[in-house]
Amino acid sequence: MWVQENMSAILEVVNKLASISTDYEVPERVVNELFEQNRERLLSEAEELKDYAIKIDVNEYKVRFYNKGLEVVVDISNYPLLLPCNCGIAPSVRAVLRCEDLEQKLSVKKKLSKWLTMRFPCPLHSNLSEHELEKVGEIFKIPSFIYYKDFGVIWHNGSVWPPSIDSALFVNWIEEKAYLKEHRKVLDLGAGTGFLGLYAAYAFDLEEVTLSDFDPLAYFFSLLNSELAKQEHGIEVKVVLSDAFSRINEKYDAILCNPPYLPVAGQEGSPIFGTRLLMEAASKYHHYTKELYLMFSSLTLDVLELGKNVEIIGKEMVPFRVPSVLLNTEVFCHYLAEMEENLNYFVKEDNPFPVWHEVMLTKWW
Repeated sequence: MWVQENMSAILEVVNKLASISTDYEVPERVVNELFEQNRERLLSEAEELKDYAIKIDVNEYKVRFYNKGLEVVVDISNYPLLLPCNCGIAPSVRAVLRCEDLEQKLSVKKKLSKWLTMRFPCPLHSNLSEHELEKVGEIFKIPSFIYYKDFGVIWHNGSVWPPSIDSALFVNWIEEKAYLKEHRKVLDLGAGTGFLGLYAAYAFDLEEVTLSDFDPLAYFFSLLNSELAKQEHGIEVKVVLSDAFSRINEKYDAILCNPPYLPVAGQEGSPIFGTRLLMEAASKYHHYTKELYLMFSSLTLDVLELGKNVEIIGKEMVPFRVPSVLLNTEVFCHYLAEMEENLNYFVKEDNPFPVWHEVMLTKWW
């Protein structure tokens, strides 16, 4: 495998940043210096890594995995996920739902009573050969590319949250209705890999795009992906290390934001959980733009008030597949209790993934 044969410049920088990161307060200067010191190696490695890629197709509902010429196609029409494996999750869900400590009165438990008695093969492992599974697994162990249509960004599993199904739906809905057609200046708030802002620049030929994130690792990947987009597509963007709007001093035609939107107590600051950026975007965007495009979940409806100046651009049902919740009895029980209160979840008894939620892209003005 590639990563075993070569020293990875990307992983080298990632490990250095991870070792010196303290409460996400690594100054821009440190990341910039690491990037510049390793620029040639990083860009050379990125070219080699194009053989390792994931392509998301939300129109045909397929995910295609590429590993040195091998293409593995996974149909995700019944479970729109980047990686629809339920091997570890299903037994854990059953164990939690059978837990005697869980209140029998919970309606979610009653709704799932039929699902408890059913057995579903893993959507991934039951459809791929051992060789294909091995090759797909390799992609998630090394830095690799994630594509929507012909535009890709590089990421590393465990370092920064990848562009996933919600990201692909986000740009699909925006592009389908040409919402940014007349705009010139856009901010991608909580940019992560930089996918949303870079794709918007690519699709709408925007004049000025800023990628912003408070996580030094996300800032690094945004820097790397902006450099790759410049080389391949002639796109030039600005990258800023900023906690929400703390270092944003300009006004924009539009702000794009796909923040962490899954509420879990004690998990604020995680790239998966927390609603702080979501709430900051919704409450402060009007100081920086007249249009905010914000993605969130039905599980967040109880903490986010939708006013009259909010339009739902698109929505899609997706499985709730978060291993750090589903594999932790205490946290999952907390989620079930929260679901019982807000009821903004959905149950599918005939699906390998029993609990679903709805992701929504909204326009605020």
